[in-house]
Amino acid sequence: MYIPPSLSLDVYTSIFDYLESAIDFSVPVMLCGDFNIPEISECVTGTRTTQLFKIYTQFLALNNLVQHNSILNCNNRILDLVLTTESLTVTVDKQELTLVTEDNHHPALNIQLELVNLDSVPFVHGTDDLRFNFHRGNLEGLYLSLAGTDWLPVLDAADPTLACEKFNEIIFTNISQYVPISKSFGQRENYPVWYTRSVINKIKTKNRHWDIYRKTKSVYHLDKVKKLRCEIRKDIRYTYYEFIRKSETSLQSHPKKFWSFVNEKKKATNVPGLMTFENHTLTSQQDIVNTFASHFKSMYNCDNENHVCDVICRDNCENICDNCFKYCCPSFDVRVDCVKNVILNRFSISDNDILKAVKGIKANNVCGADNIPAFLIVDCISCFLSPLCHIFNRILISSQYPTVWKTSNVVPIFKSGDKSNIKNYRPISLIPNFAKLFECILTDAIYA
Repeated sequence: MYIPPSLSLDVYTSIFDYLESAIDFSVPVMLCGDFNIPEISECVTGTRTTQLFKIYTQFLALNNLVQHNSILNCNNRILDLVLTTESLTVTVDKQELTLVTEDNHHPALNIQLELVNLDSVPFVHGTDDLRFNFHRGNLEGLYLSLAGTDWLPVLDAADPTLACEKFNEIIFTNISQYVPISKSFGQRENYPVWYTRSVINKIKTKNRHWDIYRKTKSVYHLDKVKKLRCEIRKDIRYTYYEFIRKSETSLQSHPKKFWSFVNEKKKATNVPGLMTFENHTLTSQQDIVNTFASHFKSMYNCDNENHVCDVICRDNCENICDNCFKYCCPSFDVRVDCVKNVILNRFSISDNDILKAVKGIKANNVCGADNIPAFLIVDCISCFLSPLCHIFNRILISSQYPTVWKTSNVVPIFKSGDKSNIKNYRPISLIPNFAKLFECILTDAIYA
């Protein structure tokens, strides 16, 4: 593109406004041309500042753009700009050999654009899953409701699975009254992480007014666009610097927030959108998920017949088969009895055990397959003491584990090597938080 020199600020503002409306900057974009803003090189170094430069930087910030050209002309100025969205990797060098005579005011440029590789294609999570949106819920009302809940249906159930099902049913009944349901947040609408919901809504409103103006040429809608554009620019500057400030202050206490900022800048994704497995290329999300599942399943295939106990354990559990122990828990320092008829009724779980164990649960949004977040358990543990104590002790007495707690969400974690190769990932299981709490209590009891 080309912008003539010595234009007024209003004309530059109109040009940038048109570019914002005509180009979709939520996708990768490269914009090159002579912008005729000669003071850019001085303003970037901080030796000078102008109103035109402020308008230009606001245009970059609003659309998440980066300027890559640093080659000066004969007057030590930069007239030709190479603008791209942050997701693109671009290098700009001076082109020494040219096909035509070089203009001293516009040095020839060698622009190299790095093409998208397998690792940088994002894996788009499904957004059709409906989940409780606790961010918009009435948590105070939910907590008060749980505090007054009657847990008698749980306490009357002797079977751990039935008791656990009743327990979850009561919890979900309470949650549904105070927490709205919305689609899971798989893809964040291609907006930077520091954009608040208010900023995003204003951008959408501005775009609607602009569409109407282009069709009707209504002055009212044009004024709305201009007003909203000014508000958006101020809001984006504020939210960006607030995000930077919070990321810096929470670096030690909440490092995940800092890394979310780093990943946003790098446009990093946990899993690439294109994967390979045994010389096969996988492009479908469902194919990638299924292949991960098959691969992780093959890692844990075992033949129990090769590990049959040679010693029959007595009722007092004094004799334990070494072969079976090595197979079940090769890394433990304690021996674990794996005979079916041995029951774990040698101790009982009290309220104090639960209160002690819950201190090891982080109050975050992480949840297992039951979709009950950890923060809800930590905040309302006093409400859950009675039913949890009953369920935990019924598990120990009956040696039966609740079926609903056997389901987990498996997440692939990258180890090293080629990030697009499924074999370079290991699985971790996100078990239900109530099951994690029971696990913590057992661990403390075993190693006490």
